[in-house]
Amino acid sequence: MPQTGSTKQIRQKISIPTGIGVGCGDVGYSIVVSIGCGYIKTAIVVRVGGDQIHRPIVVAVRCDQINRAVPVGIGTDHVNAAVVVGVHPHHIHLPVVINIPADDINPPMRLALAEHLPERSLACGLIALEVGPETAAVRDVPMLTLFGSKDGKQLPQLEALLPKRRAEFEASWAIAVQWGRGHEWGQANNLLGPFFDEVIRQRLPAAAAPASGPVQLRRYDPAHVWLAGPASWKSRTPTIAAAASCTADKAAACWLPGEEVARVWQSFVVDKPIVQITEPASQGDKKPLAIFTPGQTVAVQVQVHPAFAAQKILLFDRATRLGEAPVTTGKAELRIGPLPAGFHTLIAHAVNAEGAFELSRPATILVQLPVTNASSTSSK
Repeated sequence: MPQTGSTKQIRQKISIPTGIGVGCGDVGYSIVVSIGCGYIKTAIVVRVGGDQIHRPIVVAVRCDQINRAVPVGIGTDHVNAAVVVGVHPHHIHLPVVINIPADDINPPMRLALAEHLPERSLACGLIALEVGPETAAVRDVPMLTLFGSKDGKQLPQLEALLPKRRAEFEASWAIAVQWGRGHEWGQANNLLGPFFDEVIRQRLPAAAAPASGPVQLRRYDPAHVWLAGPASWKSRTPTIAAAASCTADKAAACWLPGEEVARVWQSFVVDKPIVQITEPASQGDKKPLAIFTPGQTVAVQVQVHPAFAAQKILLFDRATRLGEAPVTTGKAELRIGPLPAGFHTLIAHAVNAEGAFELSRPATILVQLPVTNASSTSSK
């Protein structure tokens, strides 16, 4: 995969090519660039034609070979689903989604790529880092910072930084805590995936053709935006609301790209949930992404702690209700599907006789179309 386009020196003598071209035939796509220790791992979200179907792919590029952009593996790291892709070195206008993990080798590298390429940056994911948007250059680049509550002073630092950046230049930024966790990836993909999925759908034009020239990314429609209150995330039901109807201090709230992602954020930040989706297992903690095919029925199992006398389970795919089932001896099972191709994020609501409810953490799954004329290999 030869280098194309210009380069910018970021830090640690690593040049980031602005035009690494990786695609799949003549379709639309974007790259999720994950800058990690010794490697630049590129998780590509491929949009097939105009039908809004996304497939996650990973390409790892060694940092000491980045000037030649030599791929050292295509496989299942981070998103656990891969297909081999064709190389298009002329795609110097490729829109990117920047996903920066906790093992980043130098903090200044973390946002330099987005600051350098705001016009091509669809979104940023920042994992186990105490950082967010730095300047107004990236005010329109949606960002999400996820961190562990036990990871040093990140919790108070980010709680203080969010309203500052939101007030300074109306940053499109959200933060999300993983309770009880330290400096680790944890269950981050269960929120990060839906966040990227929604942002790509809203910002990337269906007719985008980066091989032909620059892609004009769409600005976010304010009517779609939802806000979430970090001050409420110790409550049993963290506060979320449409930005248009929110009467609270908007500068103190997280910016989210829509109701679907807001519903996932709400369940993701619940502290000590007493409701758990046990099957399919949520990705993270060395568990793979659960992958299904279109037409396949998905069996969902839910468990409720005895402290909450649940009578039924309501199951949602983000903001869309999928069904309900009675709770017997603390357990419930639902069969859902077929689901359309793409990412789906399951959230269970346990409801008692009085109508009170408790939330589960989200479990993101992938319904993937069969891959043709391709094979996968493992990335190390």
